[in-house]
Formats: sequence, structure tokens, C-alpha cells
Amino acid sequence: MAIIPLGGRVVTAICGHAVLTVFIVVYTVCWRAFRQSICDPDLLGRVSGACRAIAFTGAFVGTLLAGLILGLVSDISLVLFACGALTIVNGLIGLRLLYVHGAPTNGSAPGAATAPPQDAPPAA
Repeated sequence: MAIIPLGGRVVTAICGHAVLTVFIVVYTVCWRAFRQSICDPDLLGRVSGACRAIAFTGAFVGTLLAGLILGLVSDISLVLFACGALTIVNGLIGLRLLYVHGAPTNGSAPGAATAPPQDAPPAA
């Protein structure tokens, strides 16, 4: 069995993929926890299913559009720059929507009954 030395590019690619995987896991956990905190428990399955449908449809449509755009444009760096700019703009719009519509800060779903504080006297 021959030992093939790993070049610098392969090691960089492996490290980059490891970092990407860590951030994907952190993002997924935060997103699902946020979704559970704002969604009515009775609708959580439907909301999760709709999110997955949108994500999988977006992956298909995005791949299709990427192929069409790359067929029209020969400069890949321009396409990557435009996609990065679009991602940043979408993130800023999403952040603005969170502030405009007010994400709940107490961890409960909108309209859900909340437990009284621990130091509150029992209701008569």
C-alpha cells in the first residue's frame, strides 16, 4: 500500500469543510430552537414540513438557475459575487423583519398561555 502525501490544498479543503460543518450544525440547532419558540405547538409539524418543502424546492430551483446563469455568463467570479451580495441583502431584510414584527423575547409562542412568575401569589 502506497502512502500518498496530502498536499496543502487537500488539507485546506478538509479543514474548511470541517469548519463549514460546525457552522451548519450550530445554525440548524439555533433555527429549530427559534422555530419551536415562536410556533404554536399544535402547528409545529406543519410549519416544519413547510420549511423543509421550501428548502428542498429552493435547492432544486437554485441549482437550475445556477446552471442557466453559468450558461449565459462566462465569468464565475462575477456570479459568485452577485450571489454573495444577494445573500447579504436577504439576511439584512430578514433581520429587519424580525425587528419590525417583533420576535418574542420570553421564549413563548405568540398567543400561548404563559406561566405566572415564581414569586407571584396564587390567583384567588
